[in-house]
Amino acid sequence: TRSSIAKIEKGVSDISQSKLSGFANAHNTTVENLMTGIKPEVEDTNKSAVVNSEELSSTPVDTQHSKSYTYAVILAGGKSTRNHQNTPNQFVSVHGKPVILYTLEAYQRRPAINGIYIVCLSGWEGILPAYAEQYGISKLAGIIPAGKTGILSCVNAVEWLSRKCSNDDAVIFQEATRPMVTEDMISNTIRCCQENGSAITFEPMDEYLQFVTSDSGTGVQIVDRNKILSVQSPEAYKFGKIQKAFFEGKKIQHAFEETCCSLYMYNTGKPLIFCEGNRYNLKIVRQEDLHMFEALLKMG
Repeated sequence: TRSSIAKIEKGVSDISQSKLSGFANAHNTTVENLMTGIKPEVEDTNKSAVVNSEELSSTPVDTQHSKSYTYAVILAGGKSTRNHQNTPNQFVSVHGKPVILYTLEAYQRRPAINGIYIVCLSGWEGILPAYAEQYGISKLAGIIPAGKTGILSCVNAVEWLSRKCSNDDAVIFQEATRPMVTEDMISNTIRCCQENGSAITFEPMDEYLQFVTSDSGTGVQIVDRNKILSVQSPEAYKFGKIQKAFFEGKKIQHAFEETCCSLYMYNTGKPLIFCEGNRYNLKIVRQEDLHMFEALLKMG
């Protein structure tokens, strides 16, 4: 059959029209494409999308479906320059398991999560499917390359999800390096997002005294700790809201240099909705954070 197809593509075949139709059906294409050698477009669900702010189209697209879904985007694009190791924090093994797997397992267990996407640091994508198979992360739906900045990683994810999300779907962004995220935190963030359109997890300030120094360093000002919110992750947004925010940023030629969505939303004048998190929801940044995580695991 390969030689027959080659003849067809060269236009020298004497095969009948009925046989041509049979060949076309067998190869999931048309007779015209078969004659010209054009291959049909096939959607690859494992294909990655690399998007920057300049590549976003000018008009958001709303993909309608009958019910709303919630998708988790695990942000694993950091290089971890402060951990004094050759391995990014999200892939460091703790008690025989990579940090990212603790995070993934929390989302795997939540029934409200319909799919998990990982935005991954270049060069580390290949190991993720093996991790997913080994640890039963059946909800893993795609791996997306990280952007140059944290917010561009989020832009990449939103652009990727635009082919399947409707405006009322929820997207929950989670740092891979917060392995102590709990199922309750995930549920609370989703609920707050459903009620308000967005939700940013925070930890109240416990330290009794806080000062802010002036730019010159010559003066200080006391800050009421009850007004200080230490932002964590996850953070969640209705898909239509975050997609529109990114499009509006493109229109004003925003630099997209932020580390996360909440900072981007603040910098572009969008309202912020907060929901309380957990003081144990630590972020792995330095060696001492890994030691703290190990200690918390031992505590159960």
